Amino acid sequence: MTARAVDNIRPTFLSLTAHKVLNRFQSTDSFECLYSRSEVLNRFQSTDLFECLYSRSEAVNRFHSTDSFECLYSRSEVLNRFQSTDSFECLYSKSEVLNRFQSMDSFECLYSRSEAVNRFQSTDSFECLYSRSEVSTVFSLGINLSVYTLDQRCSTVFSLRTRLSVYTLDQRCSTVFSLRTRLSVYALDQRPSTVFSLRTRLSVYTLDQRSQPFSV
Repeated sequence: MTARAVDNIRPTFLSLTAHKVLNRFQSTDSFECLYSRSEVLNRFQSTDLFECLYSRSEAVNRFHSTDSFECLYSRSEVLNRFQSTDSFECLYSKSEVLNRFQSMDSFECLYSRSEAVNRFQSTDSFECLYSRSEVSTVFSLGINLSVYTLDQRCSTVFSLRTRLSVYTLDQRCSTVFSLRTRLSVYALDQRPSTVFSLRTRLSVYTLDQRSQPFSV
């Protein structure tokens, strides 16, 4: 993973090292960042293209976007996969939890935790199969507005607006990620570790390590 992350890293105009911390930034309207602290590794690249490889302990996040977006997230037993043009696919698994989302203007969700299974599909049709044991789920689908929201309360808040091309994943205790392709605004918030925001139109790049704030 380390070899893969550092592969094809070009010399950049700024490099910062402190306490096993390495940040590398490059920008014209392109942005490249390699961040490593203890077991943490983040990789970002963008023109209107964005790529992020994040690894902490057992965590791995991968983000890629032009107007397409791909995310592979794994922490302990957690795996999330996202892809979108105006199509969206999500595979989420934590302990006994599995969520599957797909949308164009169609949406499909398979959710399973302990004895719980939820299935949603829609074009202009909506189908839901829900079985609850100890699981609390709030799900809302606005077909005309193409707004999809899954709220697992303590675990996951996810919203997808295809018309506006706004994608949001909120793990609350772990990850807040938002992608607005039209505005070219990308934000990754690891809360206790990393706050990252990228605005390509304004060419504003910010990495906030809280204890060691840094911005370009």
